[in-house]
Amino acid sequence: MKRNETRKWMKQGIAILTAVMLALSMGGISAAAIAERELKCGLQEHTHTDACFEMTLICGKEESEPEYIEERHFVSDFSTHTHTAKCVDGSGNIRCGIAENAYFHEHNQYCYDDNGFLVCGLESIPRHRHTDACYSESLKLTCGMEESEDHYHSADCYSEVRHLTCDYANVHEHTADCYDSNGLVTCGFVSVPEFVCSENNWVSEGNTMGGHHHTAACYARSAAPVCGIKEHHHTDICYAVSLVSEEYDEPADEGSGS
Repeated sequence: MKRNETRKWMKQGIAILTAVMLALSMGGISAAAIAERELKCGLQEHTHTDACFEMTLICGKEESEPEYIEERHFVSDFSTHTHTAKCVDGSGNIRCGIAENAYFHEHNQYCYDDNGFLVCGLESIPRHRHTDACYSESLKLTCGMEESEDHYHSADCYSEVRHLTCDYANVHEHTADCYDSNGLVTCGFVSVPEFVCSENNWVSEGNTMGGHHHTAACYARSAAPVCGIKEHHHTDICYAVSLVSEEYDEPADEGSGS
């Protein structure tokens, strides 16, 4: 439709130009015609942008700054012993001197979080301390003599000996004298590690929580523009073509006399 209107205006302009030039030439006047375009649509060129529409907040959130929160976490650095090939001597005997999968532990303030919950993950197994109940007693011949016609054992020939019989009878704290040159235990006892929680088991970590700043995704654009200006781009049909003639004298023929 616009292409047909453009052709119509071009044809009218050509017809007007031809008529004017013909009239001038019949009157013996030489002239040059200049075409001028004058905007006639009366509209303003305009392209809609986001500013032409109403933006409605739809995220349902208020703008706020994020909050920095520091939290403490319990980190366990305890591990029990598991026998490996290094724990065994050439005869296949366990000689590392460490009890496997065993530990002592007594809960303290560092075993609990700020809400009073136990978080260390360990069982309460207090270190064993021997009492009289851990021992049994027996008599050991200590006179150093054999019975004969000249000697009969009496009470004085015996000494009372106490033997550990509790579950921790073979547990003790090793000293340097307990090891041979290869680092293997020779005392016949085992040691049990004691795990004690401390401030070092707590690690502080900071996290940024919440906070919101509106973005384009928080808004919905109105279906129709609210700027009040019609979107328009000028084309040829927006202009009226007019012809302006400029007269001039033709130069005299040099071959004609005065």
